[in-house]
Amino acid sequence: VGDVVAEIGHRGGEERRDPDGIDAKVGSLPVRFIASDLSRAQDTIRPAARARGLEVEVDPDWDEQNFGEWDGELLRDLVQNKDFRRLRDDEAYAAPGGGETHRELVERVRGALARALASAPDGGVVVVASHRKPIMVVLADLLGIDLTHAWMLSIGPASFTGLELWSDGHGTISFVNDTNHLR
Repeated sequence: VGDVVAEIGHRGGEERRDPDGIDAKVGSLPVRFIASDLSRAQDTIRPAARARGLEVEVDPDWDEQNFGEWDGELLRDLVQNKDFRRLRDDEAYAAPGGGETHRELVERVRGALARALASAPDGGVVVVASHRKPIMVVLADLLGIDLTHAWMLSIGPASFTGLELWSDGHGTISFVNDTNHLR
């Protein structure tokens, strides 16, 4: 038996008022809610936490990768940029203007995941509202895939990714990029 970590991506600009998507995933298990430092992630998860009489804990280590000057740009506009290809393929490259390297992101997210698992309720669930790259890091670590292949994982806004993780570092991936609750 292990602790389940369900991670959801934020739903851009819209507060999710119906916690049924989360409730359907975790049922009546004891739960802890964690969100990144970004308000959109907190707004996504807050209704489900409040429905259970709980608060959302904020952990900035679940924030999206810092893309420096590229923050706010659309991916479709960046993919033609040779420097973006370096960001995608080189773990040591940081976007111009103070961006974060993939290696820095990985270390930050691994720490956040370790803390979340260590403080999970007995027999319960930790629900994390995060973003594409941190979720991608967790999945890549569990699957044992490199950065280039991790970029191939699709993590949509307000999607659910469900993991069951054990203390020995192994686990299972129950679902990825599940958006059925949005229909």
